[in-house]
Amino acid sequence: GTSVASPVVAGAVSLLASTVLPDKPGAGEDGRWALLNPGSMKQALVEGAVRLPNLNIYEQGSGRINLPNSMAILQSYTPRASVIPSRLDLTDCPYMWPFCRQHLYAGALPVIFNATLLNGQGVVGRLEGPPVWLPADAGGRHLHIDFEWSDTLWPWSGYLALYIRVKASGKDFEGPAAGAVECVVVSPPAPGEDTPRRSVVRLPVRAKVAPPPPRARRLLWDQFHSLKYPPAYLPRDNLDVKSDILDWHGDHPHTNFHGMFNTLRDKGYYLEATLHNAARKGSPQETHGYLAAVQHNGSNGSNGGNGSNGGGGYVVVFSDSNCLDRSHMSANCYDMLLRLLARVLDPAGSAAAQGVLEESLMPCLGDHMG
Repeated sequence: GTSVASPVVAGAVSLLASTVLPDKPGAGEDGRWALLNPGSMKQALVEGAVRLPNLNIYEQGSGRINLPNSMAILQSYTPRASVIPSRLDLTDCPYMWPFCRQHLYAGALPVIFNATLLNGQGVVGRLEGPPVWLPADAGGRHLHIDFEWSDTLWPWSGYLALYIRVKASGKDFEGPAAGAVECVVVSPPAPGEDTPRRSVVRLPVRAKVAPPPPRARRLLWDQFHSLKYPPAYLPRDNLDVKSDILDWHGDHPHTNFHGMFNTLRDKGYYLEATLHNAARKGSPQETHGYLAAVQHNGSNGSNGGNGSNGGGGYVVVFSDSNCLDRSHMSANCYDMLLRLLARVLDPAGSAAAQGVLEESLMPCLGDHMG
């Protein structure tokens, strides 16, 4: 983990810095320090890295560092801005797992991806204007991308969030969708310069678009009501533990519940994760939000369980050796989505609709809830 990676990368940075000569041509009076900063050094490390096989982007980032590659980048470096990853190919498996396991379709909740903006031009920067989506083919014209980004890129970096969805015009389309996201990063002039520094950042995007799956195959995943970690819990430092409900992956269908995500996909189900926790759980606002997603987006509700103390719901009882008291713990699982779906399917309020959902999903999930 970080304790091993940090000294390795610190040594690599020192070696790379030593390869930039103090009197490097074109660097001005400041020599190497006119070019070297945390932004430019990370650009050299990331862009020079070599991707590892059979690992996804969350497991390896940009890959294994390669000092000769990074040194070559620094030898020809001009201050600029860039983005990590340098391209976003949602069809590239296994590197872009979990996105590559599920095509995009009209009516689905947006797919969210957070990219990192690196700014080698200076410690402070900003976007000159909103990012723009430039479609490159017929499928790309059916995509709509919304953005959020850092108001100020400081220090040397910021975020660029993409919300990718298929427009209604693409409900019958099937095929690739490609294009690019572009934005301009501006930084103040460096010493001896009169005009602000300006760099165009381009992020190529590729995805697969297909018609929406049947409603019965679509699941709305509530990622904000997961099982809470119990008191006195100590995280494991064991990367071999891959299916523990309280493991090192974190709480998300793409991490802690990765086994269940893969199982659902293997069975032909499609998962759409909720975008944000807009309201307190169980509130009328939240209830309305989930009902809207189920009724208008055509998805069904599902939930990983949480520590709500409300009445009803399933109860999870488990023993965890990492807890100081080694005792059994229990938590009421949050079943609001099941009840909401039952209301949508059967406005009369009978238990039959909820039973249909449980009987359909539980045999599929089996032992993969972790």
